[in-house]
Amino acid sequence: MSKFRSSVPSIPQAYWSPCISASADLWHRRLGHPTSRIFQFLVSKNKIICKDKCLNFQCQSCPLGKSSCLSLRPTGHKTSAPLELIFSDVWGPAPLFSSDGYHYFVIFVDAHTKYIWYYPLVAKSDVYSVFHQFQTLVERQFSLKIKSVQTDWGGEYRKLSTFFQTIGIHHRLICPHTHEQNGTVERRHTHIVETGLTLLGQCKAPFRFWNYAFDTSVYLINRMPTLVLDNRSLFDCLFQRSPDYTFLRTFGCLCFPFLRPYNNHKLDFRSSPCVFFGYSSSHLGYRCFDIESHRMYISRHVRFHEHVFPFDKSEQIAQVSTQTHTPSPITILPNLTHSPLFTTQNTPHPASASASASALPSLPIQTPQPPSVPYRSPHASLFHHTVAGTDCSSAFPVLQHNVLASSGTSSGSSSASLYSASNPVSADSASAVSPPLAAPSSPASSPGINLVVDLSAYPLQQDTSVIPPSPAAAPLLSRHPMVLRSRQPKTANMVSSAAANTTATRVLLSPSSEPVAFSDADKYVAWHDAMCDEIKALRSNHTWSLVPFHPSMNVVGSR
Repeated sequence: MSKFRSSVPSIPQAYWSPCISASADLWHRRLGHPTSRIFQFLVSKNKIICKDKCLNFQCQSCPLGKSSCLSLRPTGHKTSAPLELIFSDVWGPAPLFSSDGYHYFVIFVDAHTKYIWYYPLVAKSDVYSVFHQFQTLVERQFSLKIKSVQTDWGGEYRKLSTFFQTIGIHHRLICPHTHEQNGTVERRHTHIVETGLTLLGQCKAPFRFWNYAFDTSVYLINRMPTLVLDNRSLFDCLFQRSPDYTFLRTFGCLCFPFLRPYNNHKLDFRSSPCVFFGYSSSHLGYRCFDIESHRMYISRHVRFHEHVFPFDKSEQIAQVSTQTHTPSPITILPNLTHSPLFTTQNTPHPASASASASALPSLPIQTPQPPSVPYRSPHASLFHHTVAGTDCSSAFPVLQHNVLASSGTSSGSSSASLYSASNPVSADSASAVSPPLAAPSSPASSPGINLVVDLSAYPLQQDTSVIPPSPAAAPLLSRHPMVLRSRQPKTANMVSSAAANTTATRVLLSPSSEPVAFSDADKYVAWHDAMCDEIKALRSNHTWSLVPFHPSMNVVGSR
């Protein structure tokens, strides 16, 4: 082994020493600009031979690619009283507007007590007016003056800078893009948002109520003890008294406020199920949100169910209610079992009609009231009109004469004779021409029995301007005082002779003045087309529904 080592030719010192021994700066560049710790390790282990004994050199290339933020030490500035220094910053924009229309919020933090004041904002420009409110409030409440305000140089604070100069407030600005200098208020933002999201997740409330959750978070944070203040709460340090923890309740729980002062009459309920949405800053009370009426109540007399959260199922109920179609109202009049319009699917023999009618269950009697929802009279659908592309005859049953002929009771016979005497079509021929009436079945009726609305007590007057129907479908003689017109407006392509004659009498020239009556406007083609377009738009949008008039109704125009 020794012979092998001695046989290896040695490299002259003058040949390799310049490649191994070099300056520290040169080795630093060779090694790709390592850190000082790694460079000193290589030198100490004799991995490289450095000529320089001093390794503290300055590389001008390292800052170009390795510049980073420095760790900031505490400034050491301490305040001795509240309002000596106020930190402020704006949070937002929120991903969605709150339920009360806010998109941002601004907080003001006192450097001495760490107390937080919270103000929601519609826009950042509202900071100027909000600060005036905050300044007036705290200076009057504590008999102290604000000495310094620290903010960033955002656009919302630039207008305030001029105001601070006029009243002697020192405006302290952080360096651009150095939010850590305003770390006190930045950490408060994080604490408020995290607590607010926790409250929303606890009660499963939608995110549109974030304003109430963040406001409640600030209310609770101000009352929580903190190590920074030797386990004292922010409220205690500012107001020099302990907060009342017995007043707190679970956010988003079910509550029942006392609502008797809001009742319209003595039979209204004394309360309504609501959701607890925090505490009012202006009242010693609770915020109670009614999900159904979307109304916010402030009440001190509230009973809570802190283990029940209404929003767990309210969203599902809302979805079901939006998908449920409003059923057509059914009016049940007295003595319906003896009405000629109370028929079955299959017309019974006259001999068995009275027996089947007497076997029917009794139905509740309701006094006819003004319709509260859009209601279509069956008598208005006698002419088989088409509205907005929908066949009205399929949606509303057409009264036929065979309804009267199918009843075998005495009242049915008298009614049938009354109608047959006033119409040229006999009861037998009417039953042969028209099929039995099919009406929507009522839940209160037995299987196979259909109910229709009996409007025989409301006689109708026939309008002579309406196109008469064919003899096979002649309308019933009505005694209702209301005059019903055809639901189909007059159009340019009507094929009836009456419409053709009317169109022929219209003139193309517009009147010199605006017509004040329909008869005058209908003489001109331009006004006639305008009226047709208006009626068509009203029908396509389902703006109006034809219902019997009642004196309690408030009649309005189409504008």
